[in-house]
Amino acid sequence: MEIKQISDQGQGRHKITLEDDSVFVLYKKELEKWELVEGNQLSEEDFIKIKNEILLKRAKKRGLHLLEKQGRSQSNLRAKLKEGFYPDDVIEQAMAYIESFGYLNDQILARNIVESRRAQKSHMEIVATLKSKGIQQETIWQVMEEVYDESYEKEAIKYLMNKKRIHLESITQKEKNKFFNYLTRKGFSYDSIKSLMQC
Repeated sequence: MEIKQISDQGQGRHKITLEDDSVFVLYKKELEKWELVEGNQLSEEDFIKIKNEILLKRAKKRGLHLLEKQGRSQSNLRAKLKEGFYPDDVIEQAMAYIESFGYLNDQILARNIVESRRAQKSHMEIVATLKSKGIQQETIWQVMEEVYDESYEKEAIKYLMNKKRIHLESITQKEKNKFFNYLTRKGFSYDSIKSLMQC
């Protein structure tokens, strides 16, 4: 395969693009070791060696590092590795390695997110957060059904009332309406808001 382009990515990293549009990143010393030069050929055998000896180890380490910093869904971690220009087959092998240790479980991640936010956020806000993390809809609904009920929504409204220093007995109807609308925009149910605010 011809090496179509080698571009400097900064910090000693170089992005290599092959004629079949495969892309990967190596450091300058690795480029020199493998004698990779624009316009030259990279044999399939050498490409497999580079993937197994360098890229796979790096992808595993990067994936574990990303998980150490914060919980991630499978799709989110896969996307992060893709941003690092790891080949698809390397990403899949790294994902399988990480999953084999139980470090990557969307169900546990979703449960942790719901449990940490259910007393401060609306049902709608929590679902939006889970979706933004790349968690599948089926997992979201399963976890929400298991660990979230209407009482948490009321608890979250009370939390926001305290946070915003809303004392129903001492505010005007206009201020009540403003807070009611705020809660509605946040995705709280009309019934939960009404039962607590007695509007």
